[in-house]
Amino acid sequence: MSHNTTTHRTSNNREFSSFFLSITHLLLASNCIGTMCSAYSRSDYALLFFIVFAYSAFLLLVRCILAYQKLPPHEKSIKKNLLKFAIWFLYSSIMFGVVFQFGPYFPHPGYGLSLFFVATISSALVFYVCMIVDGRSGCDECEREEKRKFSHCVEKVNESKIERCDSVLEKV
Repeated sequence: MSHNTTTHRTSNNREFSSFFLSITHLLLASNCIGTMCSAYSRSDYALLFFIVFAYSAFLLLVRCILAYQKLPPHEKSIKKNLLKFAIWFLYSSIMFGVVFQFGPYFPHPGYGLSLFFVATISSALVFYVCMIVDGRSGCDECEREEKRKFSHCVEKVNESKIERCDSVLEKV
């Protein structure tokens, strides 16, 4: 019974997240199209290019994150490293694109510089989390620890001496 309930909850969560992702993409696409039309009518081609870049980078970022989440957590592969690098690169390029596009609109240059500083710190933080901390999660020590925990559970099962012919009726 609990397995069916767990499977049902998991499928509901997938449906909800898929629905939420679809609504997010729809709203973002409609806002981007409206902004692109407005920028084109004002002949603001820099903003038009930025919106196309930010939207396509966002779609690529979501695709990379979903592909990364599908990989096994302790797998060490070049694909996983490339996906982590792509996630960091796309996130950083979106952040610095926003700073480059909207930094000049602040009344004082120090505000734009502080926005650049925040983008740099957040990019460094994402790099640290994606490349350094996550790189440690697949380490050999962690895998040995998991194997030790699993073998400990197997030993407990073996100690209980479960036999195949045991049944509930024989014990009653």
